[in-house]
Amino acid sequence: MPLMVDIPFKPPENVVPVVNWGSIMHGMLLDKIGTMLGSSFHNEGLKPFSQYIIPKKEGESTWRISILDEDLEDMFLEFLESKCHGRWLLKQKGFHIEIGNFNIVKKESYKNIADRAFLSDGVEKRHKMTFKTITSFKKDGEYVIMPTTDLIIKSLFQRWDRFSKDLVLNDTNVRDQLVSNCRIGSYELRSRVFELEGIRITGFCGNMTIGFKGPDPLLRIADMLLSYSCYSGIGIKTALGMGGVMINE
Repeated sequence: MPLMVDIPFKPPENVVPVVNWGSIMHGMLLDKIGTMLGSSFHNEGLKPFSQYIIPKKEGESTWRISILDEDLEDMFLEFLESKCHGRWLLKQKGFHIEIGNFNIVKKESYKNIADRAFLSDGVEKRHKMTFKTITSFKKDGEYVIMPTTDLIIKSLFQRWDRFSKDLVLNDTNVRDQLVSNCRIGSYELRSRVFELEGIRITGFCGNMTIGFKGPDPLLRIADMLLSYSCYSGIGIKTALGMGGVMINE
């Protein structure tokens, strides 16, 4: 059951957080989290969560965390209720941040996401994607710094099938049909660099519209996957603060 929570935080006075803090917050989270959750969060391959920073120059910034594996949801909420408050140390920065009370933004089952897409009276053919944090892809060993329809759809297919236990797509034909019937429309994107432990990853952020054509069931699968992207993120290193996205915001 995907779960999205927002956690407000304040850094010391005169310190302005940036999206690159996502990797540092990831390290702080793993320091705080319990053994059972920690082992799951450390697993190789696709991580069962995504997280990123929504920084503000003044006042409280937001730390957004989404849990993708329903087996971890209750444990994660117990962790938040017991430890998500007070001062947390950002070791790599050498100072503490003040953590506020968390807020559940969204919580729904994979079935509910699918039902909303397939049982609604109509279906959207065009969607606005807002890349909240720096997004990038990796293909043939190289970083891809501009979005393409095949990389977006393959990223979402892979995450849905990895964590949706009862509603698995597992159909490369459907995936390829989505790619063939998808077009990028208008966009306002800019290149940005995400710094990760001495590595500089070039990506993009901003707004883009994406449109689909084809039979009604195909449009509804696209709607389902794009709704899911708000939890899963898109592209590489979504557990480290990259690839945060909102749809039709």
